[in-house]
Amino acid sequence: MGLENLLNGVDYDGDGISDLDELLQNSNPLDPNDFTGRTHLLVLEASQPGWENDVATNDIGLGGHVKVHYLGLKHPMESCVWVEEGMEAEEFEMKWESAVSVIEAGGHFNGSGRASAIVTSGSVLCIEDKQSHAEFDEEFLGGEYAIFEHSLAYEVATAGTMLPEGRTMLGVCETVHVYLDPSPGAEPDWNANCGYFQSDAGDFCFHACDTGAAAVVTATYNDYTYTQNFTVIPPSGVLYEKSREWTIPAGTAGAGMDAYVTILPTNVSFANLLFREGVVNPSEVSGYFVECAPDHAPNFAWREVWNENMVSAADQCYATNLPAPWSDGHFQWDIPQLYKDASEHYTDIHTFTTAIQHTFIESDGTVEIRKGDAVVRRSP
Repeated sequence: MGLENLLNGVDYDGDGISDLDELLQNSNPLDPNDFTGRTHLLVLEASQPGWENDVATNDIGLGGHVKVHYLGLKHPMESCVWVEEGMEAEEFEMKWESAVSVIEAGGHFNGSGRASAIVTSGSVLCIEDKQSHAEFDEEFLGGEYAIFEHSLAYEVATAGTMLPEGRTMLGVCETVHVYLDPSPGAEPDWNANCGYFQSDAGDFCFHACDTGAAAVVTATYNDYTYTQNFTVIPPSGVLYEKSREWTIPAGTAGAGMDAYVTILPTNVSFANLLFREGVVNPSEVSGYFVECAPDHAPNFAWREVWNENMVSAADQCYATNLPAPWSDGHFQWDIPQLYKDASEHYTDIHTFTTAIQHTFIESDGTVEIRKGDAVVRRSP
């Protein structure tokens, strides 16, 4: 696997989650079906038997406590624990009993409070009830606590795909719903070093940029900042697969086929892109085609990219009505493959690779066309 590969966002098993993120999430970076491992587990140990984690029920008792134990971490991580108390007049204390390094030590609070630290397995945070308001009866002594750990959660918004939802690798312009879990009741302040945010039917969405980038998304709530990293990758290639051969009248030289087009890689979604090919002159021209090799004239209409990164319209590859007399010959097109943002938030047109299309003819009029893995061959 190697440290350099880990730091460069390599995704060995192709499930859309980088090897480094899988290690941090307790999932197997070598298994594409293992991508839902939890980062860690919080275990709450209460001094009061039967206590439940709820602001409305189960008083912890005056001087009672709850200890938060961290289990299952493979690596140290930052954690921020929040406490909400049902009786705002009552006081409680938060303190770290064990942590790698303390960020916010906690302290004494009324109503709500937080403490944060770099933690690892075995780290412990203690929440202890300190006192009750003098006007309360004995039955109200102590507090009803809700203890939770906010995290920056996200759901990849691409519908109809088989891609894992928990992946941290995104295609350019891909959309992610982002939120704090559990919800704090108010929208945090969202920021990112690239891409942009947009509210969509009550959901807050992060839209990845239209070029490759290491995206850092942050949410700031009550002066605390939560962070989620994404690796944004552009298309790297195109797969052409023959879908059908053309019917051409007997006795004439020519061949043609339709080919399915898939944008690579398929471990992210490019469904927010539009695709087309560019214009190019012929090259490597020989024999029969020296005087008649045509320029590549693509369909200039932009095509949508569907689920599994398949382009909405098949590509047509053909050379037909080639007049006799025939002789051996060849030419090729080095065709630029282009994409742009379908939403038009970004206006640049990007060339991401070149597809080579070969056309051959033999002295008996047999024509062969090759484009990627798609091949058609026909004799008069």
